[in-house]
Amino acid sequence: LTRIWATLATRLANADLLPLDEVRYAHRVRDFLAEIERRWGARLERASKALDRFDEAASQHAAATTAALASGDSTTLDVGNRALMGVEASFIDHEGLPGRPWYRHQIFAPAFTYEPEVLPGLSEAVEARKPELVVEAERRLAAALDRAARCLEVFTTFPSSPAS
Repeated sequence: LTRIWATLATRLANADLLPLDEVRYAHRVRDFLAEIERRWGARLERASKALDRFDEAASQHAAATTAALASGDSTTLDVGNRALMGVEASFIDHEGLPGRPWYRHQIFAPAFTYEPEVLPGLSEAVEARKPELVVEAERRLAAALDRAARCLEVFTTFPSSPAS
């Protein structure tokens, strides 16, 4: 385990671009949302639209950082890395999950069985079959996805970014 952590630390410390794939992350969240929509029996428009915005921002960020990496633009890469670091924090909702406020991540949390649960607030609201809880959970998830999208959009509007 020590070797794995050392390799990880070395890889992160020496990477010009952090090895975080937000495009893949957005696609995986889309899979999670599709499963919840299937269980709910209806499309969750607000969350879907926010996810579209996050996916688009992630794609633009990936294109811009790939171009910056190819050109060796270290300033743009630094800004791109800071944007990547902000994404995960964007998924934190300070109110936490209903009934479990110590779990604040809107994408992942343990279920009551400690098994992993994806889109926990929304998933639990759908399981409860309470429309008012689903609306609130969807609002909170959409807000988190929009915060993440804004982190990446800030980078793509950076003056020397290849995407501008």
